[in-house]
Amino acid sequence: NVYPANLLGVMATWRDLYRKAVNAKSYESLYASNRSGLERPVADRNLEAFYPVIDQRQAVLFRSERLLDVNHVLTLKKDLGLTATIADVKDAWPIIPAIKASGVKTFLSLDLPEEVKKDDKKKDEKKDAAEPSAAQKEKDALEKRKAEAIQNYTAQAASFQKAGITFGFASVSAKAKDIPANLRRMIAAGLTEDAALAALTTNPAQLLGLSDRVGTIDN
Repeated sequence: NVYPANLLGVMATWRDLYRKAVNAKSYESLYASNRSGLERPVADRNLEAFYPVIDQRQAVLFRSERLLDVNHVLTLKKDLGLTATIADVKDAWPIIPAIKASGVKTFLSLDLPEEVKKDDKKKDEKKDAAEPSAAQKEKDALEKRKAEAIQNYTAQAASFQKAGITFGFASVSAKAKDIPANLRRMIAAGLTEDAALAALTTNPAQLLGLSDRVGTIDN
């Protein structure tokens, strides 16, 4: 319950720390090149932790489940020039072109919402063929939007593949027992089996810079 206690506060603090780190690193370089008349830089481990990010030797990993979260990361990346990785992404299909243009490394969530049961749609079949009420129309429209959202959610990996974006899968919020079924649902929604396998193995290794150690099985 103290600052920063909300999203805007966290982003503002993060930006402030990053820019302070840029200035501190720049001053250290200046001091190293010519110490005459300059005060010795003050060591700050919090700011020094940003140095590999400033040099783009290390990416910043953001858990970005929702569309708004991903947009925040893309804005930070553009404003600060950092290398970013977004993980456990659940509903970013509306901004796939922006993600591709940004070059941000992406890990899609293996968690999926429950499918709409077909039996639920037959509950009102015995009703008269009279004009539905306004409340019923609103309910039907809501159910339709829900079904479309779940369909888009399930087809997200296929949409990323179609856009030519290399992505991996993240299992942070997925239950282990649901992963095989969720993968089958993604494949049924258009993701190829080869792309699904790559997103579980070689792609994550490549995106994380670990291809020389993990990602494949050698004889």
